[in-house]
Amino acid sequence: MCSRRYEVISLDFAETLIHAWPDWGVFYRRAYAEAGVHVDPERLATAAYAVWTEDAPKLPLTYPPEEKQAWLRRREIERRILARLGYDDEALLDRLVRKLMEVTRDPSTYRLYPDVPKALEQLRAQGYRLGIVSNWDWYLPDLCRALGLDQYVDFIVASARVGAEKPHPAIFRAALDQAQAPPERITHVGDNPEADVRGARQIGIAAILIDRHGLHDDADVPVIRSLMELPDLLERV
Repeated sequence: MCSRRYEVISLDFAETLIHAWPDWGVFYRRAYAEAGVHVDPERLATAAYAVWTEDAPKLPLTYPPEEKQAWLRRREIERRILARLGYDDEALLDRLVRKLMEVTRDPSTYRLYPDVPKALEQLRAQGYRLGIVSNWDWYLPDLCRALGLDQYVDFIVASARVGAEKPHPAIFRAALDQAQAPPERITHVGDNPEADVRGARQIGIAAILIDRHGLHDDADVPVIRSLMELPDLLERV
C-alpha cells in the first residue's frame, strides 16, 4: 500500500489525458458534412455548443448499462442540434449518429497530451495505482488500449458500462469498487468543475482540477495546468 495520503489516482479521459486531433470542431464538421448536413461552420458550432452546454446536462444521468444506450443518448443530443439547424429527418439523424459514433471510436481521432506518458510513468514509479473514470461509451477500454493508456492504469470505468454519468455518485462508487480502496485514499483528477470536482467530492473523494487552458482561475480546489505538476502536488497534500 502507498504510504502517502492517497494510494489511488483516478483520472478523467477527454481533455485530461487526450484531446481530439486536430480539434473537436474539425471532426464534428467532417461528420456532419459526410452525413449530408451542409451548414455554415459557425452556425453548426453555435448550435452544438448550445445543446452540449444547455440541453445535454439536463438529460438523465442514469440509464440501463447496455451498449445500445450510448447510441440512444447520442441520438437525442444530435436530434436537438439538428432541430436548431432546421432539420427534422429521422434517416438523416441515424446516418449522422452512425458517422459520429464511428469517428468517436476511431483511435486516430485522438492524441495523448504530450505530458501524459511521462507523468503516468512517474506516478506509477512512486507507487500510486491509477484508473480512468470517464463519461464515455462502451468502447472506452478498447480506445484506451489502442492509445496505449492501458499499460499505465489498473482499472477503467466508463459511464456506459456503469449506467451513470459523472457527477452521479454511482460512477464514482464503481471506481471505488474497482480500486478496492476507501474514498479518503483516492483523489480524482479532471477538467470539469461540475462532473469531476463536485462529483468526486460528494462521496468523499478529494478532487484536483486540471485546467490546461486557464479557464478556472477561481476554482476552490488544487489546480494544475499540466499533468506533470501532479506528482509534486501529491507530495504536498
